[in-house]
Amino acid sequence: MNPATASPSIMVVDDTPANLRLLDELLRQQGYQVRLFPRGALALKAAAAHPPSLILLDIMMPEMDGFEVCRQLKANPSLKDIPVIFISALADTDNKLKAFAQGGMDYVTKPFQEGEVLARVRTHLALYAMQQAQARQKADLEQLVNERTADLLRAQQVAHIGSWKLDLRTQALSWSPETYRLFGVPEGTPLTLNDFVDKVHPDDQGKVAHHWTLALQGQPYDVEHRIAPPAGAAWVRQRAEFAFDTDGQPHTAWGTTQDISEIKAHQAQVDFMTHHDVLTGLPNRAQFLDLLRVCMANSSTLQTQLAVAYIDMDGFAAINAQFGREAGNQLIVQLGQRLAQSVRDRQYLARIGGDEFAVVLTGLKNADDYLIPVQRMLAAVSKPLNLHGTTAQVTASIGVSQYPQSDDMEAEQLLRQADQAMYLAKLAGKNRHHVFDPMKDESTRERFMHIEEVRQGLMQGEMCLYYQPKVWLTSGKVVGFEALIRWQHPQRGLVLPGQFIPLLEQHPLAIQVGNWVIETALAQLARWNAEGLRTGLSVNIESLQLQDPDFVPRLARQLADQPSVEANQLELEILETGALDNMAHVSRLIAQLHGMGVACALDDFGTGYSSLTFLKQLAAQTIKIDQSFVHGMLDDTEHASIVNSVLGLARSFDRHTLAEGVETEAHGQMLVELGCEMAQGYTIARPMPAEAVPAWLAQWHPPPSWQTTSALEAGDVPLLMGEVEHRAWMKATQARLAGQQGTPTPHSHDTCRLGHWLDKPTTRQRYGHLSAFQTLVQQHSTLHALGAQLLQQATASGPEAGHPAHQHGLDNPDTASAWHHLQAQSAELIASLQSLRKSDEEPLSISSAG
Repeated sequence: MNPATASPSIMVVDDTPANLRLLDELLRQQGYQVRLFPRGALALKAAAAHPPSLILLDIMMPEMDGFEVCRQLKANPSLKDIPVIFISALADTDNKLKAFAQGGMDYVTKPFQEGEVLARVRTHLALYAMQQAQARQKADLEQLVNERTADLLRAQQVAHIGSWKLDLRTQALSWSPETYRLFGVPEGTPLTLNDFVDKVHPDDQGKVAHHWTLALQGQPYDVEHRIAPPAGAAWVRQRAEFAFDTDGQPHTAWGTTQDISEIKAHQAQVDFMTHHDVLTGLPNRAQFLDLLRVCMANSSTLQTQLAVAYIDMDGFAAINAQFGREAGNQLIVQLGQRLAQSVRDRQYLARIGGDEFAVVLTGLKNADDYLIPVQRMLAAVSKPLNLHGTTAQVTASIGVSQYPQSDDMEAEQLLRQADQAMYLAKLAGKNRHHVFDPMKDESTRERFMHIEEVRQGLMQGEMCLYYQPKVWLTSGKVVGFEALIRWQHPQRGLVLPGQFIPLLEQHPLAIQVGNWVIETALAQLARWNAEGLRTGLSVNIESLQLQDPDFVPRLARQLADQPSVEANQLELEILETGALDNMAHVSRLIAQLHGMGVACALDDFGTGYSSLTFLKQLAAQTIKIDQSFVHGMLDDTEHASIVNSVLGLARSFDRHTLAEGVETEAHGQMLVELGCEMAQGYTIARPMPAEAVPAWLAQWHPPPSWQTTSALEAGDVPLLMGEVEHRAWMKATQARLAGQQGTPTPHSHDTCRLGHWLDKPTTRQRYGHLSAFQTLVQQHSTLHALGAQLLQQATASGPEAGHPAHQHGLDNPDTASAWHHLQAQSAELIASLQSLRKSDEEPLSISSAG
């Protein structure tokens, strides 16, 4: 490949693998060649063998830190011109100054913004390319000067270099044809030194005169200046040598004039790109911070106030997705123009990100003087826009930070405060502003610090996935696994998601974490496929991911990156409460995912506003029953009824069902009786790392009771609910005996729910002819009588009856003995309920009994 057309080579030196991976992916996406090195010594050897175009260099590394690596690079003549950008978590000024002192060209603080890194990389690559071009041009010029005299005029025409000679004694000046052309003077015109001075641009005449004076004293004459129009060149570089007589007086000068107009134009373009946003022409983030520092210094000197407004567009991503990137760029240009028209004198506007702008409002006399310009900017943004003949509208969320504050601060910190305030304006409903208050927003700052810690954990590879199996209840066959994120924190150990995922609610980092989970889960599926273990994985999807317009296209790319994984091996679990925010959108999203072959499940079903309409609109194949209901279903009739109702809805809509939180064998058995198909929970397996999965699969088998139990007929479900009600009664009785305050008195046999059901005409019609039913009625009555007697006995034996306090309730031997007897009677009643459900005698249907 031609070196001139090859993509630039970038060397990344960092001892952190996560940083290397991140920068490798970021740079390769931009078409750069990337070489990664975890140690400085290796990087120095590699650079000497194959010099890169640019080096991204960490500071804190073992054996040899970044400062020493840079020093040795700059000491090598063949490597000294390669630009070095330090990327470090060290944000203090001393380290930055040290980095520049060692020869670094730039300094980026971790955690970095990807766009900022790419912008700086592009800028320094452009500058380096220009330097190389200048060096090559210089070499070419020196070669041309040494060519034969006969070829000189030809060479001057090709290189746009003219020559001249000046007799200092007569002031006679002679130019070559190319010099005449560059200065815009007719060839052959008689010239003197004054004629040359007259053609120098007036603004540069003082500089040229200064260099000329130094040259007459024996110093080299090398000066760049502009030419007054009309002329053949805008900028030239003059170089000359002087001859001196024996008395040290100069008598002759020979010089060249080089056209450097294109170089100067390119330098101006690079300088503009370094300090401005190319799309809008506005100052960029770096230039804005420089302006802000100057404004802050002036504010302190003049004892005035200023404010920073951080402007982020609402709904820009959706418009970008709908109309395309070109239209999105057009929109940014229009919004930049509107904002520029809305600002006044001493107000400085910049584009600091994709759809983010910032304004410095200076010269404020009162604390609320920012209000009018901020309202003006909100109004300017919200006006309708024309995109390809279609009317579109966006609004803005603006965060405001004020200066001075009680604490000293840097410009970057003031801008960051405005950014945080902007985020709160979005949370408050968008199309509004929020003012950063150092006192009121303390908790918000703390939250952002925690979020930043999560971001660092993600970047540094501290996140991992655990896998919890999902099985068919009756057969025990493994359906697949749910991927659950964990944080292997360097100080706190393994951190569960409940301790950090809630921090990310409605924060963009939730999308990054979600993408990491999906990519990691797909990579694990690919590894299992390669090992001959073919299974499925489900992944939880946060509500903010559902709102991301790039979610489906990104998922398609993520699947394409793992060609051995089939789409039907992946299931996405959508929180019911998250889907409620925009049911129509989530419905379309599920349809798209189904079209790709990806399955969907509704997670934590029952915790939101579950309804027939909800199930009808969201065509997810599986409904997951929330574990909060499953945990309590054995002795809480309301929870049991909710589980039964959800299962009934699922059957009506032909959905699969999976119960979460199955922690005992009894939970699973009851779920089978209610018709639940699948389950996951501790009684099956706790979440485990991927390497533990094969060993668990080898030993897993379901409890025998699950395999011998079958789903109840609808008419027999009340028997199961009666068993739940009885357990609830026993639980309440035990609580009363234990002296728990506030526990209601357990119902009598004719007022409890089981008693009501036993006395119902429909119950007696269905079961009254069965001997097991008569036994059950008698057991129930007897059990309640024993319970009432036990409660009365426990009350009579309490401290108020003169007995020792430590022998009150179940601490009393007589009460404890009676309670054990009651438990035995309870077990017999539950056995009768279960026997009635499995009786060989057929219960009568209500219609036949009637």
